Amino acid sequence: MILENQVPGYGNKEINVYENDININENNNNILNRINTEQVITRTPIQDFYAGRNIFITGASGFLGKTMIEKLLRICPEVSTIYILMRPKKKSNIIDRIEDIFNEPIFEDLKNNSPKLRHKIVAIPGDCSFPDLGLTLEDRKKIIEEVSVVFHNAATVKFEEKLKVATTINAGGTLSVINLCKEIKNLKAMIHVSTAYANCHLDTIDEQFYPHPLKYEDLRIIVDSLPDETINAVLPRLLEKWPNTYTYTKALAESVIREKSQDLPIGIFRPSITMYLVSGIITVVYQIVLTFGLFALNILAKAILFFCAIIYTVCQPIGFVIRSESSIFNPTETMYPEYAIEENLLMEEAMSAVSLTSTDSSVTEEIRTSQNSLTDSSEVKRESVKKILKERVVSCADDSLPGWIDNYYGPTGVIAAAAVGFLRSIRINRDIYANMVPVDYTVNAILASAWDVATHPDRRRENMLIYNYTSTVENPITWGFYIDNCLAFARDYPLKQSIWYLTMTTNQSKVINFLANIILHLLPALLADILMVCRGHKPHVVKSVTKINRFLNVIQPFMLKNWSFKNDNVQRLWSRLDSKDKLSLRFTFDDFDWKNYLRNHMKGVRLFLFKEDPNSLESARKRLRSLRWIHETATHGLWPAAINGRVPKNCNDPKRKSKLNSNHFKGRPDDLYNALTSLWFNIVNDLDAKRGIENFWMKKWDHHGACASQAQSIRDDVGYFSRAIKMMKDIYLAIKVQ
Repeated sequence: MILENQVPGYGNKEINVYENDININENNNNILNRINTEQVITRTPIQDFYAGRNIFITGASGFLGKTMIEKLLRICPEVSTIYILMRPKKKSNIIDRIEDIFNEPIFEDLKNNSPKLRHKIVAIPGDCSFPDLGLTLEDRKKIIEEVSVVFHNAATVKFEEKLKVATTINAGGTLSVINLCKEIKNLKAMIHVSTAYANCHLDTIDEQFYPHPLKYEDLRIIVDSLPDETINAVLPRLLEKWPNTYTYTKALAESVIREKSQDLPIGIFRPSITMYLVSGIITVVYQIVLTFGLFALNILAKAILFFCAIIYTVCQPIGFVIRSESSIFNPTETMYPEYAIEENLLMEEAMSAVSLTSTDSSVTEEIRTSQNSLTDSSEVKRESVKKILKERVVSCADDSLPGWIDNYYGPTGVIAAAAVGFLRSIRINRDIYANMVPVDYTVNAILASAWDVATHPDRRRENMLIYNYTSTVENPITWGFYIDNCLAFARDYPLKQSIWYLTMTTNQSKVINFLANIILHLLPALLADILMVCRGHKPHVVKSVTKINRFLNVIQPFMLKNWSFKNDNVQRLWSRLDSKDKLSLRFTFDDFDWKNYLRNHMKGVRLFLFKEDPNSLESARKRLRSLRWIHETATHGLWPAAINGRVPKNCNDPKRKSKLNSNHFKGRPDDLYNALTSLWFNIVNDLDAKRGIENFWMKKWDHHGACASQAQSIRDDVGYFSRAIKMMKDIYLAIKVQ
C-alpha cells in the first residue's frame, strides 16, 4: 500500500511510505501511533512535482501520447488521475478506445506488474476541432477544479491537410486549450507540443518567438468565408514561405500562444523528427507485399489476357510521374498539396492572373465570379478577405529568408519500404544532418519541461520557456549514416515478406531521380498491375506507387538541407535535473549510441510493424539470400552473381588482398589503390584502427570487389571505394588530432 504522509522533520515535503498497518491520530498529524514501516523512499524532484496531481492530455491516442501515458504511470505512479481528451468514433466508444490503447505492447509491463494503475486513466469525450474542445459543462468544470498540469499534444500531422482543417485543429485547438487553462484554478504548467520546423523558413532557429504574417482571427475569416476550391487556388500565395499547411498552422499556433497566453505558466516544446512508426507509407507497402503473393500462380493459364491487360493497365493515369516530378524544371523546391495542383489547376491558373496586392475591387469580384465562392458571405466579409490577402503579400515582400524545402516525417517509412524491397531509389544528400529524436527521449524531455516551467515563474509572456529539442547540437548523424546502418541491420533482420533484395540507390539529382522512379518504381508497378489483371483482380499497384512517390516528394527535399538549431534551454534543463531524474528521464544525446538504437529500431519495424514472428528470422534470411541471387543475376548477369561473395584466385594475393584489379575500370587508374595504401601505412599511431579499417575494407571487398574483378559492367563498387577513401581520411585525421 502506498500512502502520502507528512513525517516529522520533513516539513511539508511528501514521501512514500510502504507500510502494513498505520493508524493516524487525527488530532496530531505528526504522531503515528502504530507503524510498521518496511521501506521509505524519497521522491526525486520531478516525481515530487507530479505526485498527487491531476493531468490533462490532448492527443493521447497518438504514438507520442501513448508513450507519455506509459512513462507517467511507470516513473510517477503516485500521479492522481490522468484525464485524456478522446474523440469518439462511429465503430467504438471512448471506453473501447482506452482498452485499445492499453492493448498496445508498450503497456505490457504495466499490465503485468501494476494493473491497478490502469484505473488512473479517465477518458473525457471531446474534439480539438470543436469550439471549447467539445467538452460538456460537467467535464469542463471537472478539469477546471482538479487539473494542474496540461499537455497539449493534439494536432493534425497530415502535411497535405486542407488549410481550413489544419487551421481549426492546430491553431483553433490551441486557442481552446489556452482559454481552458485561463479558467483552471491551480494551473502549474501547460506544455504546447509544437515542432522544430514551425519556423522552417529560417536557416537558424533559436528558442524564441518568431512573427507570423497573419493573425489567427484573420485566417479564420478566410477559411470560413471561402470554399475549399478557392482556398486551394490561393494556397501557394497564402503559404509562401512555408512549404505546407502543417508547418504554417503550427507556426500560427505559436503566434496564438504569444498573443493570448497572458501570465499563464506555458512552455513551448519543439521536437525535431520524432521517430514514429509511420503508418501511411507502411500500409501501402504492406498491401503491395500481400499483392505480390498473387503473382506466382496461374499466370500461364491467363496468358490470353496478357496483351489486353497491357492495354488496360497502360491506360491507367501514369501521368502522376510527370506531375510528381514536375519540379525537375521548376526552380523552387516547395511542394504544395496534391489537391492544390490537380483538383483546382484551372482555378489556380485563373487566379495567377489576378494580383492579390491590387487595390482594385475586381480582386474579390474575380474570386466571387470564378467559383461563386462568396454567395453566402456578407459584403463585410468579402472586403475583409480582400484586405487580409492584400496585407499577407505586403508583409512578406521584403523577407529575404529562404523557404523551407518540405515536411519532416517519414524516415521509418522510407527504410521499411526499402526493407521490404519495394523502394529502390531516393533523392537525398547523404552528408546533411538527420535531425531525429527517439520518441521516449522526447517524452522524457516534455515531462521535465513541465516541471521546469512550473519552477520558473519569471518566464512568462514574451520571455516564456521555449525548448528546441534536436539531436544535431550534441551528437549529430547524417542521412547517409542513417540509411546505411538501417539497411545493414535490415539485412541482419530481414522480412520474410520481402519481395526483392534490399538495395537502395541514393542521388541528389532531380533528373536522375525522375528516371530512377520510372525504371525502378513505375515500370515494375505497371508489370504488377498487368499480372493482377491476368489474375482477374483490380489493378492498384500503380496507384500505390503514386502514393509512395507523393510521400517521397514530401520528404525528399527535407533530406537536402541543413538547419541550425539553438537549444540552450534544453541544455540548461538537463543540467538542472537531479541525478536520479537523469536516470529515469534521460534525454541528452551526449553519449547516445545511434548504431545500437538503429539496430533496435529495425528489430521493432520487423516485430511490431510487420508483425513477423521472431522464430521466422532464419527462414527470412534464407529468403533474402535467394532474393540476393535473383537480384545479382538480374542486375549483373549470371556469372557475376554466381561468384559474388568470394574472392577469385587472381585477387587472392596474400601480400595485397585488397588490391583492386584496376584494368577492369576503364578510365579509373590505380590511384584508388595508391590512395588507400598511403592512408593505411600512414596510420602508425594506432594499429588497432588500421586493422579495423582493413577488416572493414576486406569484408566489403568480399562482396563487391570480387564481382567487380570479373564484370566490367559493374560500377557501383567504384562509388563504394570512393566513399571508403573519404571514410579513411576522416579516421586518419581524427587519429592525428588525438
